[in-house]
Amino acid sequence: MVLMPLRQRLEIEQVANALHVTVRWLQEWLRAHPVDAAGEPYCTPVGRKRIFHPSDITRIEKALREDIKRRYTSGRCAPAKRRILKSEAPSQESMWRRAAELLNDPSLIEAGKNWRTKHRDP
Repeated sequence: MVLMPLRQRLEIEQVANALHVTVRWLQEWLRAHPVDAAGEPYCTPVGRKRIFHPSDITRIEKALREDIKRRYTSGRCAPAKRRILKSEAPSQESMWRRAAELLNDPSLIEAGKNWRTKHRDP
């Protein structure tokens, strides 16, 4: 087994700084991604600490790039569904329909539809 010189061993704070992320973000990412695609761990646990090597940083960066590539090449997202909102006031047509129900006169529903076509905004 070949040991790396002490100066090439990095702690999580140094790795987070090199990747321009927070220590917490890196810890959470490592928790979600403990090993690379080949099954190799991204760091060496030493008690409560983790030791990293420069090659580990390179593998983490590669995994981050692959994740971005996978997100953008996975196909288009489904189009967003149109939101249907209730208007604040009832429409003219619904008022005509309600009047027709109260008066028991179905001809008012047609009158409401005709009113809408005559009074549309240009």
